[in-house]
Amino acid sequence: MERIGTLAKAMIVLRTLATSPEPVSLTTLARQVQMPKSTVHRLLAALEADDLVGRTGADYRVAATLRPYAQPERVRHFQWLRRMATPHLLELYEHTRQIVSIAVLTDRQAEYVMTLCPRTHTKALWRTAELAPAHCTAAGKVLLAYQGGPPDLRVPLRRHTDRTITDPGVLERRLAAIRRQGVAWCVEEYVLGLSAIAVPVLGVPHFGVVAVGVSGPMKVLQNGSAEAAVRRAGHELAVTLRTARLAG
Repeated sequence: MERIGTLAKAMIVLRTLATSPEPVSLTTLARQVQMPKSTVHRLLAALEADDLVGRTGADYRVAATLRPYAQPERVRHFQWLRRMATPHLLELYEHTRQIVSIAVLTDRQAEYVMTLCPRTHTKALWRTAELAPAHCTAAGKVLLAYQGGPPDLRVPLRRHTDRTITDPGVLERRLAAIRRQGVAWCVEEYVLGLSAIAVPVLGVPHFGVVAVGVSGPMKVLQNGSAEAAVRRAGHELAVTLRTARLAG
């Protein structure tokens, strides 16, 4: 009976997280499910160990693998965005022959909605994730600059390489520069050997801001044509989305 009771409690916690639009703190979650904090903490640890729950700083959210079941409307929005963006990502890939992607901001992380890459880059892709830290990725920094607001000083900026920005003040100045220039660069801040360029697409239905980016070796990206191609893809996607909004 204790096993059944524990399972039922875990399902209540998981269901509560699944219906929350934002990450939830331990204290808030315990109040919502009306259980002792120690019990909820123990359940969260077990769910996190099984990759059913993720954490953003001190707050908890349902894992990305469960979101299609927890948030079907969000899945439909993702499908719509992929459909709109596919022609533009294909053109960007044809021009650069590097990893190209679109991303949105989720729990102050960059969530990659769609990614295309050549077979020669699959190892680099394996080292990245569907959800990546926003503070050390080009797409993430674009999204933070235009949508995320100032860095949350309560959450430490984790170092992934010796190039990762971990000082909130430095990051805030970098985000201000991105807003002025309309483009973000990431030079091996998340994965060694992998750099990136990203630009924002503003006013996107359901998401607000979307990042369009390309990732690859710095020696390939540093010529001016890569940045120009990313800017062009972002502009053309914005036109497509604006046309679709007016038509719909």
